[in-house]
Amino acid sequence: MTNQVPETNSIVDIGYHYVATDTHGNPLDSNGNGTPDYLEDVNGNGQPFTITLIAPANNTYYKEPANIPLQATVLDWRSVVTNVSFLRSSTQIVAITNAPYQYTWPVVAAASYSLTATASDAAGSNVVSSAVSVTVTNLCTQ
Repeated sequence: MTNQVPETNSIVDIGYHYVATDTHGNPLDSNGNGTPDYLEDVNGNGQPFTITLIAPANNTYYKEPANIPLQATVLDWRSVVTNVSFLRSSTQIVAITNAPYQYTWPVVAAASYSLTATASDAAGSNVVSSAVSVTVTNLCTQ
């Protein structure tokens, strides 16, 4: 147990660090918001629930029939991620319930697509990534 003084976040990962704990060994939550102090900044703001579509890159071109890799990263310090879905416009391509959140979208027809990823957690929160544009071109028209 440390001296129970809330820690502040560090941008640099220096390896092992001490976490302030209460008398039961639980991480200290001095403002009672359900997020341990070591995951919050000095104002008591925890990390936001976010999802980022990291593959494919925005404005990527593929040749038909394309196999497009989809991959997302999720950050949720307050709850457990229960589902990640990849969508083209509002149509679901696939839903994944466990990390890593990746999938290869097979045999994609020629067209332009707007792709997003969504995530849900056990607390009932939902987030949507920024959209990524991909274009699949027809081999016969090149």
